[in-house]
Amino acid sequence: MSSAFPFPSALTTADRRQRMILRIGAIYDAGFGVPLLFVPAMICTALALPLPGAGMIWLRLDGIFLVVVGSIYWIMSQNPARYLGIMAVILGGKVASIAFYCIYVIARHESKTFLLFAALDAVMFGLHVWALGPGGLARIRESMRPAESAAA
Repeated sequence: MSSAFPFPSALTTADRRQRMILRIGAIYDAGFGVPLLFVPAMICTALALPLPGAGMIWLRLDGIFLVVVGSIYWIMSQNPARYLGIMAVILGGKVASIAFYCIYVIARHESKTFLLFAALDAVMFGLHVWALGPGGLARIRESMRPAESAAA
């Protein structure tokens, strides 16, 4: 391990598992984002989802967002230990989206297709936690500590 680059060149078992899950997430998000960007009406019709009344711009922007998120996941997958703090954001986002989808369907009587997205996010949440392995949450907390300045 070089002092100029504080991350090990060999991936741990947890990092290899996280790499795999991050890459699946990258393909899943970007793979959903591309059709939302280019053919939003077709994807909504195929999934029996309501089309937005205000126009397709919001669905297309969601498509761009999902492609960006997929790209971030792919970059993270190159060296998961380096970007481990972002995993806290991913896990928090999964919990929030699961709650949102469930409440949206129950309280607003919207399409039950959204429960499929909640279930997929629950699976991805579980896979990310599994991939972190023992002590994973402690490693996330440690990764979020500010770096110390190098001696001058």
